[in-house]
This record gives sequence, structure tokens and C-alpha cells, in this order.
Amino acid sequence: MLPLLLAALTVAAAVSGASRPHPLDPLSATELTAVRAAVISSPLIPARPLTFHYIGLDEPDKPDVLSYAYGTASSSSSNPSRPILPRRELVIARAGGETHELRVDVNDASTPSVLSHAVHRGAGYPTLTLEEQFAAVALPPK
Repeated sequence: MLPLLLAALTVAAAVSGASRPHPLDPLSATELTAVRAAVISSPLIPARPLTFHYIGLDEPDKPDVLSYAYGTASSSSSNPSRPILPRRELVIARAGGETHELRVDVNDASTPSVLSHAVHRGAGYPTLTLEEQFAAVALPPK
């Protein structure tokens, strides 16, 4: 009876930990897929082709992470000592000769949403796409 109870508690802890990742955990495959779907379906970037240059965690503020780590806030009903921090992703994409910076909410990976969008023009472009690299290499001989 005791080994069965311990096994059940271990599985329950693993499932609850997986459903609420640490705020600084790397993106899961599910989150990456959700971010891609949200950006592609967004009307904010009408130009195609769309090239993703960066998708990464939009880290929460340090006080919020410390509050999560030490359980000093109470915004979760299931565990009142540990707040639930939002999972947001930062996306940098190129489309139509412009650099787009988006923030995507993936708290619920089944319904991701674009929270903010900014278009950057001028200096500070991300890494060139493969097509842009070929075009740059072809310029000097001309």
C-alpha cells in the first residue's frame, strides 16, 4: 500500500510540475509550435515570406521571479504560496524588408495571442536570411 501511495504522489508531482513550468524554463516544443502559429496567423505581418530570426522567452521581471521562487505572493488558488507567472515569448521576424518584434502570450498553448508588435526600420537588423546572404555575396563582383 505504501509503495503504491508513494508512486501516485510522485506521478502527481511530476504532472503538476509539468503543467506549470518554472518562469525561466526554456520553451517547450508545444510553446514553440503555438508561437509560430500565432505569428503566422496574425494580420500584423501581412508580407510573405516570413523568416523567424529569434524565438525566446520574454523573461519576467526579477522581483516577480524572486516572488515565485520564495513564495511571497499569492495569486494561485492551487498553491497560495507560489504565484503563477505569465509565459510570454519574444519573436524577431523579417518580412517585406522590415524587422518585426512581437510578444506572444502562451500561458494557454492552445490559444496563443500576440500581445504587442513593433516594426523596426533602419539600422539594427537581425541576422541575414539565406537569400539576403547570397545577394550580399553577389554584390562585390558586380
